[in-house]
This record gives sequence, structure tokens and C-alpha cells, in this order.
Amino acid sequence: MTSQITEAYASPILDKLDPKSLISHRLYAQSCKIHYGWPVKDLSDLGRDLKNVVIIDDQPASYRFQPENGIPIKKFIGDRQDYELKKLMDELFDKCEQYKDLKDALKHYMGVQN
Repeated sequence: MTSQITEAYASPILDKLDPKSLISHRLYAQSCKIHYGWPVKDLSDLGRDLKNVVIIDDQPASYRFQPENGIPIKKFIGDRQDYELKKLMDELFDKCEQYKDLKDALKHYMGVQN
């Protein structure tokens, strides 16, 4: 779910970042809700079991409704040497298959203890 860029811009980028098509569903700016003037990505609108949903965003307020499903990332500012998202996807997605609930994978990835 992207909150501020169009599908036409984001889709080719996501295609390159996810060549194995691990991302099964994509949502864009029009899918966000406005909460106190801020676009929020409400994962409950997906109609999916949230144990199978992860959200990556540089603005934690964007996933304030389901913070346990979110992982923060540094803001991309156009640097062609910025591979932060690719690195996160490679590291996180490799571990996801070990977990029945992706929220547990996020806790492990971010070093959070139960």
C-alpha cells in the first residue's frame, strides 16, 4: 500500500523489488483512510488474516491501526545507491516461511523479545 505515489509509478518499482511475486496484493494511495489529516493504511480493509500481512513504511503513523504488522524503513530520497528496501525484503522474506504468524517474523527481524 503506497500512500502518496500513484500505481503507475509504484508498480514497476515493486515488480523489480519482488521478482518472485511474493507480494500478493498491492494497494495504492486511493486505498488509504485519512485519520487526523494523515493517510493511514488500515490493513483490516484487506479482508485477510492479519497474521499473513506485513506493511513496510517510512512513516510509522501510516500503519498506526495495526502497528504489530508494520516495520519501519528509512525514507527514500532518490539516492540510486539506496538499497534499504531491497535489503529488508531479502532478509525478512527469507525468514517469513519459518513463521505461521508474520507478526512473529517481524518481532524476530526487529529484535523484539516476547
